[in-house]
Amino acid sequence: MDHYRDMVARAGVELGRELPQLAGPPVTGQRVVREPWGVVAAITPWNAPHLLNLWKVGPALATGNTMVLKPAPEAPSCALLLGELAVQAGVPAGALNVITGGADVGQAMVADPRVDMVAFTGSSAVGRAIAQSAGATLKHTLLELGGKSALLALSDADIPSLVAAVVRFVTLTGQGCGLLTRIVVPDPLHDSVVAALVAALQRVRVGPADDPEVLMGPVISAAARERIEATVRQAVADGASIAFGGGRPAGVPDGGFYLEPTLLTNVTNDMAVAREEIFGPVVVVIRYSGEPDEGVRIVNDSPYGLVGAVWTADTALGLQLAGRIRAGQVRVNATASSNEAPFGGYKQSGIGREVGQEGVLEYTTVKYVGWQTASDN
Repeated sequence: MDHYRDMVARAGVELGRELPQLAGPPVTGQRVVREPWGVVAAITPWNAPHLLNLWKVGPALATGNTMVLKPAPEAPSCALLLGELAVQAGVPAGALNVITGGADVGQAMVADPRVDMVAFTGSSAVGRAIAQSAGATLKHTLLELGGKSALLALSDADIPSLVAAVVRFVTLTGQGCGLLTRIVVPDPLHDSVVAALVAALQRVRVGPADDPEVLMGPVISAAARERIEATVRQAVADGASIAFGGGRPAGVPDGGFYLEPTLLTNVTNDMAVAREEIFGPVVVVIRYSGEPDEGVRIVNDSPYGLVGAVWTADTALGLQLAGRIRAGQVRVNATASSNEAPFGGYKQSGIGREVGQEGVLEYTTVKYVGWQTASDN
């Protein structure tokens, strides 16, 4: 809700700006105006449905657009409830419209010439298809897509805090685009980092969300679990080693698609498991010599560029390296970002930004207005 309130507050002030007056003749006043695009088609995923619905609905309506919101078929309830709450709150009829359905419904929304903007969060493959379809009518697109986010450790990195940052991947059972799942570790620290990660993962209890001792729940479906298991098997066939996990946990109740948190070592950056988004609880460790330039090269050698991190005792060097990493968010010895921090990526991680001032402006287009001033009369 803090994200939502921040974006609505930002949209409630003047987003345009005055330009200096032209001397003329005629003397001309000038202004840059921000206006709503019109009709926004929003398509959201299932992994964080309430948050991601609000990331789109809040700035779109607050800047004067109308929206057609289609949630993922696996998680429609949050969007439907949001629609009911909008009616109760007095949102004008037609301003927010919630529809359900599968890919065919999303395709119809994107292709409809009455739609002025498409806002989508999901996989890069679907994002590319949306961009192609939206391009037929030159719609504005906001695409928040996949990631294979890397943590670059330098030789002086603090191992306990590094491990704590990496183990956050159990959040959402690895089903989050911004989680750090590609760990680039220097040779001198490799064995120590792996041992510490294994020790931390041994303490992760897997099970249902209503168990207060559980740290990681199931993946979304049986098909997702089978796909993730096949990815791990292929990684092993390609030469990777399972340092922890790789199977299904024992002792969990029936009815959930549970997997163990999995740590893969002996991974090279050319392997599919290091280059493709898994969207499951799998982290890979890639070792390098420890030379910062080599580490940055490995981090940037990816089709994605959503989130990155640098771990080092030398903050100044970390910030310098952060400037060279091609990702939408880069953190040095940190994992958090504020409500004001724009979120989005480079390359196949998407187009545009959500959240903060940049996220609000995505839902507006720019108009120049000039006028002859009264001083000419």
